[in-house]
Amino acid sequence: MKHLITLERIVDRNYWSQNFGLARTFLALCTLATLCSNPIETLFTEDTSNFYGTEFNLFYIFNDIGLSRLLACIVLIIIASGYFPRWTAIPHFWISSSFSSVSIAIEGGDQIVTIICLLILPVALFDKRRNHFIEREQKKSFYVQCIGFTMFFLIAIQVSFLYLL
Repeated sequence: MKHLITLERIVDRNYWSQNFGLARTFLALCTLATLCSNPIETLFTEDTSNFYGTEFNLFYIFNDIGLSRLLACIVLIIIASGYFPRWTAIPHFWISSSFSSVSIAIEGGDQIVTIICLLILPVALFDKRRNHFIEREQKKSFYVQCIGFTMFFLIAIQVSFLYLL
């Protein structure tokens, strides 16, 4: 029982704060800047034979990369604005993973965005706020708090490896 009380103290934080929202906004703006500031020919290739899973990839699903890029930019603007974090978490991961898996101009930053989007996905799915910039104290269950703690701990480990290597 004593260990459970100690664990409750460790995980008892508000993981759904404005800082979380600001981080999601920066992640969305990174991908948005890359998509908007480069021509399509620099980012993508028409030959999809070297890529696995292009039938589920956002940038090849419509058979028009320009339309897919426009759709991704619109969704990323909505994500960066902070509205409906619960509902935009999965599209955010889908856009970032689609981009990092088929772009020919990929760099390490885009891959890190994909990894962090995957790690914040469970946290964002429990975010009931209308906008992630609104600070509202929400009492979450112990298990949801554990999920938040675990995901942010894994993000801290991931980022620490970036600076070590």
